Amino acid sequence: MAVDQQLLNRGGGQNSAGSGEDAMASRLMQDKNKARSASSPDSNEEPKMNFDRYSPLAQMGSIIRREQAIQSSGTGKKDPAAASSVLAKMNDATAGILKWCWQNLIFFSFSSSIIYIDIHVLGHMLWPKMFCKLGHEWIPKEMKKTAPKQAEMFGEQIGSCEKGCCCCVNGFCGLITIAVLAILAAVVGLIDSTIGEVFGWISGLFD
Repeated sequence: MAVDQQLLNRGGGQNSAGSGEDAMASRLMQDKNKARSASSPDSNEEPKMNFDRYSPLAQMGSIIRREQAIQSSGTGKKDPAAASSVLAKMNDATAGILKWCWQNLIFFSFSSSIIYIDIHVLGHMLWPKMFCKLGHEWIPKEMKKTAPKQAEMFGEQIGSCEKGCCCCVNGFCGLITIAVLAILAAVVGLIDSTIGEVFGWISGLFD
């Protein structure tokens, strides 16, 4: 009887120890499940956005609010009148240079000012607001303000004459350039032949 009692007590101790280990294991599994559910939310639940003050969303919102404040205050708006006035001043300046080039085409610049005239024509093709048409540099400012249509017609008439003059002057300058190159080639050939004859004569003296 004493032996049986000891065996029962030993078995009861083992069962209690085993039940304690099972309880601990189940508790660990529950903790793991809780941690997993906290780290990966349910697919049906919408993801929460981070609205922390240092998050990218918060910084983007602050930038947008700052831009809106600048635009509402008027400091960030572009003034189209100021931009057009700057272009108008540049147009007047280039028109003045073009007018000076036509006035001094023959007697002062000896047809070298045709280079700027050609550049002005190219500039008008690329930037028409900065470079005026040929002939429009002679239009008075008062006429542009009072009678813009007549000023446009006046500029077109002068421009047609200037286009013909431009073609003639370019052709004339091209002929002059060809003539100068031909003369230089003849001079270089003459000098070369003369030097060759001189060296031949000197070498003949020592032979």
